[in-house]
Amino acid sequence: MSTMLFVSPHWYAFEAPLGIPYICGYLKSRGKDVRQKDLNLECQDYFLSRKYLEECCREIKKKDIEYDYPAYVLDNIDISKANTRNANVSIDVYIKSFDVLEKAYEIISKRWYPTKISFDNFTMPYNEKESLCIKEAIDDSEHNPYIQFYEECVLNKIDETTDIIAISILGQQQLIPGITLAAMIKRKHPKVKIVLGGTVFTILKKTIQKWKHLFDFFDFIILYEGEESMYQLISALENGESIININNLVYRNENKELVIQENTQINTSIDLAIPCFEGLELDKYFVPRKIIPFALTRQKCTWSRCAFCVHDISISNNFKLKQMDKIVEEIRYLINKYDTDLFDLLIENGLNEKVLEEFSRELLRKNVKIKWRAHFRLQREIDFNLLKKSGCVALFCGVESGSDQVLENMRKGTSVSGYEKCLKHIMEAGIWTRISLIIGFPNETLNDVLQTFKFLIKNKNNIGSFGAGRFMLYLDSGVFNNLEHYNVEVITNESQDMALWFEYSTTNNYDIEKIEKQLISLTRQNYAESNFWRRIPGTVLFNFLTRYNSAQEAKSDFLKYKNI
Repeated sequence: MSTMLFVSPHWYAFEAPLGIPYICGYLKSRGKDVRQKDLNLECQDYFLSRKYLEECCREIKKKDIEYDYPAYVLDNIDISKANTRNANVSIDVYIKSFDVLEKAYEIISKRWYPTKISFDNFTMPYNEKESLCIKEAIDDSEHNPYIQFYEECVLNKIDETTDIIAISILGQQQLIPGITLAAMIKRKHPKVKIVLGGTVFTILKKTIQKWKHLFDFFDFIILYEGEESMYQLISALENGESIININNLVYRNENKELVIQENTQINTSIDLAIPCFEGLELDKYFVPRKIIPFALTRQKCTWSRCAFCVHDISISNNFKLKQMDKIVEEIRYLINKYDTDLFDLLIENGLNEKVLEEFSRELLRKNVKIKWRAHFRLQREIDFNLLKKSGCVALFCGVESGSDQVLENMRKGTSVSGYEKCLKHIMEAGIWTRISLIIGFPNETLNDVLQTFKFLIKNKNNIGSFGAGRFMLYLDSGVFNNLEHYNVEVITNESQDMALWFEYSTTNNYDIEKIEKQLISLTRQNYAESNFWRRIPGTVLFNFLTRYNSAQEAKSDFLKYKNI
C-alpha cells in the first residue's frame, strides 16, 4: 500500500517539521512505500505569490472594502521571498524582505476578512475549540482560505495509487485547516484511509467522545508518537488483518462506536530512525540557510513537574536512548545527504546537561563539524567551552521568571542565582542565549514582575535575546489540575470540546497589558540591538548567529541595526 504523509497548515514556515520526517524514516526502514509533503510550507508559498495577491486585491475591490493596499508589496513579493532564502543575504535586506511578506499577509487577511492570517497565526470567525464550529468552517469557502489552495494544489495530485493519507496536526490553529483537508480528501477520494495524528489529539484524548462526529471526515487518530502504530496500521490494512490490537489507535467500529486503544507501554526498545526529509523542499523555508531538526533524545522529562507545562503528556517513553557514536554518525549522514551543517537539536528529557557534553565530545572525537542550537535547563554548570568548541551557537533556556517565589510556585526546581551563574558562563564561552519568560502566572504579584524586570537589566550583558508571553492555562497542566491552590477560575464553555487551553481569571494584582508595554520600553532602553532580534523568528536569528565567532561579537554587531 502507498502512504502519503502531510503536514497541515497553518504552522511554522522557517524550519522543516520534525515528527513527520521521523515517521517517514521509520516506515521506510521497515520497508513501507511512503512519501511526504509539507503542505504548510507549500500553502504559504502559494499565498505569498504575486498571482495570489493580485487575486486578493481584486476580491477586496469587489467587496467595496476601503483599503489602500501597498502596491510595493505586489511588486516586491517574489524578490522578497527569494531574499529570505538567500544564504548570503544581509541582515538589513532580510528584515526589509520579511516586512514585505508580513505586509502581504495583511492583504490576504483583508481579502478573507474577518479571517486573519499571518506567519505565526490563523483565526477564523469560528471557534477552533468547538467541534461544531470546525464542522461549519470546513465548508465556508467565503472565509476559509485553505479550501481554494487544496482544490488547486492538493486534491488533483492525489493519484489512484495512494491508499493511506496521514495528516500531522500539532497546534490548535491547525485544526480547521487540517480537518478541512481531511474532509475534502474523503469526499473526492472516499476509498483513501485518512489518519490524523499529532500532539493535539494526545492532549485531547479525554474529550474525544464529545467530538466523535468529526470521524465522518477521517478514519483513524493515532495518539502519542506515530512510528510504530502507523507501521502496524499500514501492515494490518495491507494484509486485511484486524486492527483491534494496534496500540494508541482511535477509530469508529462497524456499530459507529468509538474505540480508543490507548497503551503507552508498546515496546521500550524501539529504535528511533534517522529522519527522512525527502519530499520536503528544504530550500524553500524562509531562512537564509536550511536547518535540519534532529532529536538527540525522545524520552519524558526527568523533572516533569513544571506546573504550566503539558509537554510530557504527548510522550510515551517508547524509544530507547541511542549510543552517542551512532547519533553522530547519523548527523554526518544528514550533512552529506542534505548539504547543510546547521542543526536544531531536540532534547526531550531533563538530563540534557549530560547529553550535550557527551554529544559535544563525540562530535570533536569524530571531527564532525556542525553549528547547532539546543534547549538547555538553565541550572547546572557544565563545560560550556566544550559545547562551543563542538559548534554550539545558541542555547534556548526557559527562565520563566526573575522571582524565586514565582519559580517555586511554578515548581521549576531552579533559582535566580543559578540562572545568573549559568548565563554568565555561557556568555563567557561565546554562546548566545535566548531565554523565555512567562507573564501573568497565577499568584504572581507586581513585586514579582518588578524582580523579573530587574533580572533582565542586571543580566543584560549575559543575555542574548529573550521573549515573553502570557501564561496560558493548558488542559491537564499542573495548574489546571490544581485550580484552587493557584486561585484560578476557569471560564468554561461546554461547547468548547476541543480546547487545548482555556480562558481564566486570577487574583493577580496588576494590569498585564500595562506590564507588557513597560517590558517593551525596558527592552528598548537596555537591549539596543533588540529592534533586530525582536522582529525575526528564532531560526532566522540562529542562521545569522552562525556568521559570527562568538555571541559577544554578534551582540556588538547587531547594534548597527538598532534603528532599522
